[in-house]
Amino acid sequence: MTEKTLSLIIPAYNMETYLRGCLGSLVVSPARMEQLEVLVVNDGSSDKTSEVAHEWQRRYPGTVVAIDKENGNYGSCVNCGLSLATGKYVKVLDADDSFDTTALEKYLLFLHDVDADLIISDFCIVDMQGNVTETCTYSLPIDKPFSLSALSKRDVKWLWHHAIAYRTSILKSMSYRQTEGVSYTDDEWIFKPMTAVKSIRYFPHYLYRYLRGREGQTFDPKVLQKTFRQRMVVMESMLRFFASSYAEAPVEAQGYLRHKLLLRLESIYHYMLVANRNDENNRCLVDFDHHVKTLSADAYQMMDGVRDRLTGFRYIHTWRVKGYRYRIPTLFILYMKHKSRRIMKKMKLI
Repeated sequence: MTEKTLSLIIPAYNMETYLRGCLGSLVVSPARMEQLEVLVVNDGSSDKTSEVAHEWQRRYPGTVVAIDKENGNYGSCVNCGLSLATGKYVKVLDADDSFDTTALEKYLLFLHDVDADLIISDFCIVDMQGNVTETCTYSLPIDKPFSLSALSKRDVKWLWHHAIAYRTSILKSMSYRQTEGVSYTDDEWIFKPMTAVKSIRYFPHYLYRYLRGREGQTFDPKVLQKTFRQRMVVMESMLRFFASSYAEAPVEAQGYLRHKLLLRLESIYHYMLVANRNDENNRCLVDFDHHVKTLSADAYQMMDGVRDRLTGFRYIHTWRVKGYRYRIPTLFILYMKHKSRRIMKKMKLI
């Protein structure tokens, strides 16, 4: 049997509408198909996701593997897939997303020839009609290896799971697992394994096509409101990891971990204090803030210095010193500015 170059883990829950398109985007030349291992993890779906996965396994028995399991949410699918992955590299592809097939052909050749712990590739965001609405590229060295210190703050900000593949052996050697039973665990994928990354290569092509706008996505505003506390559960897992692993991590990884943690933490405070301010969210954030202080005094102090990007106002610090009261004029002003900006973006005025 041909040794696999890339293992793709596809978490799939009630994705029969999208899974065929996702898998169809992976059909490359026969020689490249032999390099590819596609692990479709059906997370206890109630639709025909399993049937679609098994249909594709029959069509491409040397490439596609259909796995049925009880529902355990996104992280459990990644954990299941990783335990079975045999490829040199491993990457996660969401079942409602896809790859650029031409880029995948080149990517598999690239992966076969390079030797690195982390592979970063460009990605694009597409709408429901498949039109590209945004693109993401990185200011990274081409044709030579580099370390995490080469990433600018902008690169770190936009380094989402869509852009990342790891050497499979580093994840298995650190017994990497994602939190199960909750969504948003892709944040762990772009955080915890970085402590083991020493060498990186950049593939400067738009490989991943990230679908945005589907009703029911975790970042659908309605879904986000209902499930946002799950992000806090994931964040607490990341904070525990940061507290226990930061001191021993390589210097290059330390800088990355601090900046990525700051960005992810700030998004939680901003959502609860500014974007969706109410009594219940404030009470929840107070509890979360106490957890942050307990889990990592360093992270707690980092958040104290965060300033609003539009006004320069230290809103988290002020909220804390005001006794965790969110009904103060400065926070209301930030809310109004945020709301106005959202309306203007919707109207495409900015």
